Amino acid sequence: MGGGNIYMQRNLTDLAGRRNWAWGTETFNVGDVSLFVSTSNTAFPSVPVFTALSNANMGIGLPTPAAKLDVLGNGNFVASAVGATALSAQATDATTSNIAVSGVADGLDGTGVYGQAGNGSTAYGVWGLSSSGFAGQFSGNVNITGTLTGAAENLKIDNPLDPAGKYLYHASVESSEMMNLYTGNVVLDASGAGVVQLPTWFEALNTDFRYQLTAVGGPGPGLYVAQEIQNHSFRIAGGTPGLKVSWQVTGVRQDAYARTNPLTVEVEKSERERGYYIHPQLFGQPPTQSIEWAQHPLLMKRAEQSQAAEKLR
Repeated sequence: MGGGNIYMQRNLTDLAGRRNWAWGTETFNVGDVSLFVSTSNTAFPSVPVFTALSNANMGIGLPTPAAKLDVLGNGNFVASAVGATALSAQATDATTSNIAVSGVADGLDGTGVYGQAGNGSTAYGVWGLSSSGFAGQFSGNVNITGTLTGAAENLKIDNPLDPAGKYLYHASVESSEMMNLYTGNVVLDASGAGVVQLPTWFEALNTDFRYQLTAVGGPGPGLYVAQEIQNHSFRIAGGTPGLKVSWQVTGVRQDAYARTNPLTVEVEKSERERGYYIHPQLFGQPPTQSIEWAQHPLLMKRAEQSQAAEKLR
């Protein structure tokens, strides 16, 4: 049996100068229903503002919705209650890999997913949480204009000796200073000296230089830095002619960002975070003593309840 349509048409002005709406219907039986709204006195629009199909798919601005809710156009969700969630999505099938929220931007330089939060020192524009896998996955380049903070930063690549069967991990070098490290080799001239040339930006980026020299292929007990860095170079002396010298220079960053955002090595936890841990299990504490529970207890409680419900399925 067929469905039906509902029409809302704006009528001519009545005697009081008001604009009225007229309702019209077509055959109503079991089937699909569409709502059309027109501001014209004579013509009806070809695309409904709302459609409900017999398979329970509903569309806004679409005549044939392909999902339970299919919207053509922009959407806006506002939740003003304390601790409210404006939009929540959950993919409940636990047997396969699925996606709860998907964002695709086809425009030039578009953004698939955008998050913004600027109220409070622990506000997160985007927050990922996982108790078993990864809180985030980026398949491609990642650009960060601020500070990257974490317990460890590691290199992970396919093992060059067995790229199909193994991974190779390397740990990053950590420091209590915002430090850059540079290395290279130089061959000493006939006088047992050598000059190491550095980039023109070297002194603009770095300060407080430290040096290391290592003789390669022979002893070099007399090696020393004869002239420290100036005009983008430094001079080595005290070696034998033709000696290869491996050098290392470190410098502390002095660029504008580093000066404005200096590294504070030891920081007191806030009153709210005291008694909580980044990794509570390492100190014999339960998961509810993690920093996330101190910063966002309502969200963590909701995540805990969601995980518990998932286990019951």
